[in-house]
Amino acid sequence: MNLMYAALVAALPPVAQPQRPTISYTALSDAARAAGQLARYDSVAVTTRRLSVDGHELTFSIPKTARAYDVVPIRYRLRGHGSLRRAAIEANAFLDPVRAGRKPLYSLAIPGDLGVKIEYLGSVSADFDDDAYIALSADPKTPISPFPPYRRDPMVRSSTIRAAQAVWFKFKVTNTGNTVLDPDGFGASFAQP
Repeated sequence: MNLMYAALVAALPPVAQPQRPTISYTALSDAARAAGQLARYDSVAVTTRRLSVDGHELTFSIPKTARAYDVVPIRYRLRGHGSLRRAAIEANAFLDPVRAGRKPLYSLAIPGDLGVKIEYLGSVSADFDDDAYIALSADPKTPISPFPPYRRDPMVRSSTIRAAQAVWFKFKVTNTGNTVLDPDGFGASFAQP
């Protein structure tokens, strides 16, 4: 897998507060190191880049290739002027350079274009079916109750929805922007009615 990468730096202005302790989250790299996964990358070819943001400079080296879903070592150094109060550094590997082409991809930590197309595909109304429900018992030969024990209507694509004890909606979400919508790193995405 060829790695396409995005290294992000976010710096906050100084405030008149005492410095708080540094927080380093290393659970994933600790587990990868214990499993021997990081040792695979001890002598591989790396790509080194430099990124400057608002007077701060991040220099980093990443493996040129990696196995899918591996935790990979990234060596980095962050330098900046004394006004840096907090900094967050995130790296994402995007697995599909063919689809990305030459356009940059962004993560939800510092997004680019968050364009999405949402299509309503329909809904299903359902009511609890007392006749279909089979209560649990101590007898292991008791038949299994259907789950969920509902009488379901067929899916309809209408703005008129029958009132029921449960209603399922189906939507299709197409990412039309350049921001990967997976909840990796500092960012997150979700749908809520």
